[in-house]
Amino acid sequence: MNERVRAAVVGLAKAGPAADLTPEELPYVSREGDTPETRFLLAAAAADLWEQAGREAAPAPAVPEPCDDRAVPPAPPELAAVVAAVCEEHPVLLREVCERLVDRGLSLPPRTLPAAFGVASSGAGARGGRTTAIRAAVAAAAGPRGRWLAGFNPDWAWVSEQAAGPTPASEGKAPADLAEAFAADHFGTRLNALRRWRAADPAAARAALEETWKGETAFRRAALLETFETGLSAADEPFLEAALADRSKALPAVAENLLLGLPDSAFAAARRAAADALLDVAGRLKAKLVVTLPPASGQQIEGDAGIDWGLLATEPAKGAAGGRGVRAERLVRALASVPPSHWLDRFGREPADLIALAEPAEHGEDVLAGWTAAAARFATTDATVAAGWAPALSEWACAQLNRARRGKKAAAAVPAAGESLTEFIAALPPAAAADFVRPLLTAKAVAKAPEELGALLWNAVPDPWPDDFARAVVAAIEAGDGKRGYDYWKWQEPIGRVLERLPPAVLADLPPGWPAPHDLPNWLERASAAALLRRRLHELLP
Repeated sequence: MNERVRAAVVGLAKAGPAADLTPEELPYVSREGDTPETRFLLAAAAADLWEQAGREAAPAPAVPEPCDDRAVPPAPPELAAVVAAVCEEHPVLLREVCERLVDRGLSLPPRTLPAAFGVASSGAGARGGRTTAIRAAVAAAAGPRGRWLAGFNPDWAWVSEQAAGPTPASEGKAPADLAEAFAADHFGTRLNALRRWRAADPAAARAALEETWKGETAFRRAALLETFETGLSAADEPFLEAALADRSKALPAVAENLLLGLPDSAFAAARRAAADALLDVAGRLKAKLVVTLPPASGQQIEGDAGIDWGLLATEPAKGAAGGRGVRAERLVRALASVPPSHWLDRFGREPADLIALAEPAEHGEDVLAGWTAAAARFATTDATVAAGWAPALSEWACAQLNRARRGKKAAAAVPAAGESLTEFIAALPPAAAADFVRPLLTAKAVAKAPEELGALLWNAVPDPWPDDFARAVVAAIEAGDGKRGYDYWKWQEPIGRVLERLPPAVLADLPPGWPAPHDLPNWLERASAAALLRRRLHELLP
């Protein structure tokens, strides 16, 4: 501790004569009549300035190369105000803005780039917490200037990473740029590098991950393992089998999904054998579905391939209809592990026939929940899902919703497989999902509570909505008004989300202030402002 610091700590009175430390070279800081404290503070400031004056200035940073964005012209200047308003007030619309720009060969207006990057970085514009889609849309619409600008901020590194395509591998070796990126400190950079590496050379990417695996946290292991969806093959099976034994909750779930995506894997075969031990059809003239609940942990049943049933579920399902217990939850999860086409081959029956057998069966609700969850899981890989199971499940759900008894609460009218039903709808292509939900919107239970059941169903339909489906949603909302009016607590979120997703042609047909143009409540003003903003966007980018 030097004398000046010591004097400041203990006080001038205690420091004594040593406190008068004005350098001889700086007599001008002491003036006649100054108190010791004033002389001390002036001396300290002068000495600090004296010391800094002798330092050599750091070299100026190199002037960056200017950006050449002639390849992708920015959007018209008048669109900048719309984009700015979207980023500030309605960030959930940013993805639509970016997609329309990309479709027309344009990029975001330059002055809106920081705001757009901020929205995508925070996830504010993501529906359902999914930031990947909004970041991909913004990165695609950023253009050369956006990628150039993102290079000056580490928090925007995802812009160039999302925009970059797979880098081809040569002679089975990992490209140097991907290996270097995977070794970076920023986890987002590593994750995107591994995803691109899997597309270029799955084996090399897996080998690189094996080297760092033990040092990764459980959260990062799960996120990194999800990249194996790209280039997934039988060569990944041993690594995925080892991941199943991890003590965390997220990682085994990711490994399970990936192994089920390998139909010839030992894990998938064991799950099929276990599910076969739970279901059978008895009787010829009057067929009956026989359901066997899985045993308690540590027990086995004949033909279950030695599966550890405790791995399927160790506690009751939260929020399941009827308070599903542990063994019933294991039944649901076991059936959810098997492609729906398996049951068509095994029993030689169509989906509608199997559903009809399950309805009256003991534990039939759990069977239907398991089949619905399986349809969601294998929607993109099992051709029978869209061709057979989707129409049959839609007809069954519609019948369930039409059986709602008078006075019965709307939530109780949701089919037993309701928690899996919305996941299944979301897994379908937009047109198929719309076809599934459209007949449900006129069912009795939905007509009684469109703001509850209707919103649950139409929110699950992915974008873009077909025009005819969007008009059916509009009709359901208008029919739900009745004599009750649009109550804030019930309608605020459903109407707001619908106005954010309606196709341009349908949105243009709605009167200002819809659905209450003549008596616009205050709470609806924000949703109406979003609708007007979208209309302006469609005018500028038709």
